Amino acid sequence: MLKHVVPPQPGNILLSKDMTAKLGDVGLSRIMRRPAHLPPGVPAPSTAQASQLVGTLTYVDPEYMRTGEYSTKSDVYALGVVMLQLLATRDKNSLISFVEKARNDARHDPARFSQAIDPSIQHSWPAVEALAFADLALQCVEFRRKDRPDLRTTILPTLVQLRNRAGLYHSGQPQQPTAKAVSMPGGQSIAVPAMFICPITQELLQNPVVAADGFTYEENAIKAWVERSATSPMTNLSLPHTSLTPNHNLRSALNEWLLCGNMREQCST
Repeated sequence: MLKHVVPPQPGNILLSKDMTAKLGDVGLSRIMRRPAHLPPGVPAPSTAQASQLVGTLTYVDPEYMRTGEYSTKSDVYALGVVMLQLLATRDKNSLISFVEKARNDARHDPARFSQAIDPSIQHSWPAVEALAFADLALQCVEFRRKDRPDLRTTILPTLVQLRNRAGLYHSGQPQQPTAKAVSMPGGQSIAVPAMFICPITQELLQNPVVAADGFTYEENAIKAWVERSATSPMTNLSLPHTSLTPNHNLRSALNEWLLCGNMREQCST
């Protein structure tokens, strides 16, 4: 396990010409090796003591400042600060409180959050996705380490969802997602309408259900999601409940579409 003694910050993130990110200035990183005395099956510690953590204090985990311990959640904190800086050009000392207030004010009207975005890039951020991105970033900068989301199970999947959703917009106008090709009976591959694709799995819906956020998902996929997260995979806002309602209308439309697809296949042969 690698833990950074220099917290990730914008000046350490290098971008290639194809926008591939590389993290630099990790010469003082420390490899966390499994202690030899631990018996098999016992997990290695997730934190370590460090007295030489360096870097800009803005990106330093506040719990490290209090306890002297750092962990992967310390990097999550630094990531959250970087994410907030992508949205708003504010003094670093007031950045978190500024975005938090803007997020709270826009809970019932996501369009209001656009006012908090740096004017030079405001047109590039769809309002709902920007609000969800800000909410995720604010979770990353929670004061208590245990309240921050996990990078692998929550942050990365959410960012992928937001990237895919943001890609549906062009010049501020929502566009239909690129249709996904699936194989139909007979081996023919056809494009599936976006409404029949699960936002989580990006596969054809089988058992569509409506979650508390109003979006339709594959039943097993959304059940697995809510087991590890209390937020919507589409908006990243808190789900008021975890009840699921079968989407019979969409299921009927899907069955009709599949039937028509079979008929088209028969006609073509």
